[in-house]
Amino acid sequence: ESLVAVLDAQSGSEFKHFKNAEILKEIADGAPLDARDVLQDVEDNVLNKLQIQLEQSDDAQRAVFSDFVQEIGGSEIRHLEVINELEVRPISDEVRDAVLDVKEEVLVKTGDRLEALTPEQKEKFLGHLVGGTLENIRVIKEIENNVAEGVFAGIEKVKVQATEQLKQKIEEAGSSEESQQEFNDSIERFHDAKSISVLEEIGALIPDDKKEFFNTLKQKAATEIKN
Repeated sequence: ESLVAVLDAQSGSEFKHFKNAEILKEIADGAPLDARDVLQDVEDNVLNKLQIQLEQSDDAQRAVFSDFVQEIGGSEIRHLEVINELEVRPISDEVRDAVLDVKEEVLVKTGDRLEALTPEQKEKFLGHLVGGTLENIRVIKEIENNVAEGVFAGIEKVKVQATEQLKQKIEEAGSSEESQQEFNDSIERFHDAKSISVLEEIGALIPDDKKEFFNTLKQKAATEIKN
């Protein structure tokens, strides 16, 4: 609650909750595992406020939101992570269109930034995505599908590392209820065709004798989409 109060007290744009969501993602990446559930709850609270703001905004205010995201600086990758969260929420068509327009602009800026970096700098810039989560792979694939082939070739190593990490986590989750719950929560949060695509890629890498939990996870993903 104190963290929410601090974030709410920050001065700035009416769309400051977008930046606050980015800050929380930064904090979560460096936080111990037992603190991440609490941080996720705080982030959900912030995203709820941002969603309400966007739903209550008119076209002019959504244009201000677009300008805000383009001008706040920082990492375009973090921008994409927050946009990824908004996309899978039950938002109106008008808000979805606005979010997708912003994402397109952010992807252009992402491509421009990556093009100017050396392979080593690209790996550092995207380094936090190698943690092996469904969310991270979704962002990597979004970049892969929207930047020039030559630009992405320099960050292929990041995708390989993240994919291998996620594969190992899914294989090992079969013997850990905590890990299974973490994956189930992630599927409930990101239940769309993009997640199915990620799982299909991962499934091709998992040996048949280690696919029991993976098959359950993929079925859950399909069920969540239907619901």
